[in-house]
Amino acid sequence: MRVPLFLAVTFGFSWSFGAAVLLIPADGSVGAMVVRTLLMVAFMFGPMVGAIVAQRAAGQAIFKPLGVAMSLNWWWLVAWFGPFAFAVLTLVVGLLLPGVAWSPDLSGFLDRLSGTVSDAQLEEGRRQLAAMPPLLLWLLVIGQPLVAGVSINAVAGFGEELGWRGFLFRAWAPFGFWKASLLVGVIWGVWHAPVIVQGHNYAQHPYIGVVMMTALCVLAAPPFAWLRLRTGSVIAVSVAHGTFNACGSLSIMFLRGGNDLLVGGAGLAGLLVLLLVNLALIPAVRGLGTFPDASVEPVVPRAGAAGPGLRMR
Repeated sequence: MRVPLFLAVTFGFSWSFGAAVLLIPADGSVGAMVVRTLLMVAFMFGPMVGAIVAQRAAGQAIFKPLGVAMSLNWWWLVAWFGPFAFAVLTLVVGLLLPGVAWSPDLSGFLDRLSGTVSDAQLEEGRRQLAAMPPLLLWLLVIGQPLVAGVSINAVAGFGEELGWRGFLFRAWAPFGFWKASLLVGVIWGVWHAPVIVQGHNYAQHPYIGVVMMTALCVLAAPPFAWLRLRTGSVIAVSVAHGTFNACGSLSIMFLRGGNDLLVGGAGLAGLLVLLLVNLALIPAVRGLGTFPDASVEPVVPRAGAAGPGLRMR
C-alpha cells in the first residue's frame, strides 16, 4: 500500500496548490505574482511530502533508503553539466526545424515574452540587452543556469526527486529499469497537468501541452533514473533536475520563430534530443535486469566485466 499512499498524498498535496493558483487574480500586480509563485513552488514539494508520509507509514527510514546522500563521484559532474549540454543540443536541433532562424541579438526571445510581460518591461529588457557587453551576456547565459541549477533550483528539484527517483523508482525497480522508468515518467508527466493547463511551458497550447509534458517526462525519466543509480544519490538527480529547468531558456534564447510545441527543451526539439539520449543508454543498462526494492549505490565495474553493476544495501 506504500505506492497508492504515496500517489494519493503527492497528487492531493500538489493539485491542491495548483487549484489555489486559480483563485489568485491574474491582474499583473506584484502581490498576485508573488503569491502565485509561492503556490507553484509549494506544488513542487508534493512528491517529497508523499515519499515521507509513505515511508513513515510503513515504519521505514527516509534518508538512507531514498538516497539522500553526498557520496560524490564523477557522475555528479554529468548530473550538473549534462542538462546544459542537452539545452545546447536542443538549440541546434531547433535551428533545423522549418520556420526557425538564428537570433543572436535575442530579439526572437524577447518577442516570445510579448503578452507575458508588460510593454514597458519588454522595452526595458531590450534597452538593457543593447547596453550589455557581449562577454557579460555570454557569461550570464552560461553561468546563471549552472549556478541556479546547483543551488536554488536544486532545492526545488529535491522536492520532486525525493518522490520520483527516491521513492517511486525504487518501489517499482523490480519491474526492470525501462519499465520502472516508463511508469514513473507517465505519473510524473500527468502530475504536472494543473500547472500546464494554466500556461506553464506551453502558454500557446496549454491542453496539448499536457500530452507533450507527459512525453517529455517519459523520455527524461530514464536518464534521471540512470543518474540515480550511478551517483547513488537523489541529491545528484536534484541537481540535474534543477539545472535542466534552469537551462530551459537557453534552448530557445537565440531562436526566432517556431512555437512552444516545436522549439525548446519542452518542445519537439527537446523530445528528439532526449530520444537520442535514451538510445545511447540502451547498451549502458543492458543486462542490469530487475532491481530489488532496496536502495542502490553505484559500483565501478571490474576490468573485463560486461557492464556496470549494482550493490544492494
